[in-house]
Amino acid sequence: MLLRTTARVGRRVAEQTHAWKRFSTPAAAPDLPPPTSLSKAQALSSSRIVLDFVRLGVSGRRLDALAAAPEAPVADRWVQAMQVLVGAQAHTAAAFGYEASEKGIISYRHHLGLAAQGAGPEALEELKRLDKEVWEEVLLRGFALSPKPMAPEAAREFAGKVAAAAAGDLGDAP
Repeated sequence: MLLRTTARVGRRVAEQTHAWKRFSTPAAAPDLPPPTSLSKAQALSSSRIVLDFVRLGVSGRRLDALAAAPEAPVADRWVQAMQVLVGAQAHTAAAFGYEASEKGIISYRHHLGLAAQGAGPEALEELKRLDKEVWEEVLLRGFALSPKPMAPEAAREFAGKVAAAAAGDLGDAP
């Protein structure tokens, strides 16, 4: 009786070990070509994911750390906040098959823009709302600034001016 029980337990352990190895050892990933576009559903999903990373993930904790260090120059904090945002976008882009690099993010953002153009008015409004929420979260978490209403064009212009000023403060300007 003891011998049969031991044999059954031994077989079960062997089966579980085999199953564990099968699931824990990744097969060689096939080389997939990078995406050539995003669908409306992928655009909406990826935008939500970026927002979730900034709100709930490590990205948000990094922004909180920036807000907790108000003695750092604003230009340095801005650069760090943009690094956090680009990192969240890189992780999201990688999940959709893009390279987690500057090239991959540029391609992802380009495809996101094309998807937004062809998505229809409701999806376009949703994408704009999600983008606005990401920026609000960056400002609130990284700089303890509650966002003020601003037209998207004015916000882009302001962000460009801040980036140019930060580049000048860092010695990157020509």
